[in-house]
Amino acid sequence: MLELDGDMSISDFLDLVGINERDFDAESETVGGWTIEMFGAFPSVGDSFDYGDLHVTVLDRDGQRVEKVLVVRRSCRRGDSD
Repeated sequence: MLELDGDMSISDFLDLVGINERDFDAESETVGGWTIEMFGAFPSVGDSFDYGDLHVTVLDRDGQRVEKVLVVRRSCRRGDSD
């Protein structure tokens, strides 16, 4: 589970979550911009989407900027039992 600033660069984000830039199709340069791009509009706090095995939720928004997102790897949410 990662709480990320919206102004984090896409390159840093992809490195962090282990996605190859060649496999990532987006125009945006920041995580916040990518989040808006994925919705096709300005999302509200609490809105979420899935990208591959990632689940992304908007945690904070300031006007037309996504300030914070929560990223959870969906494969880690299943079967974490001992």
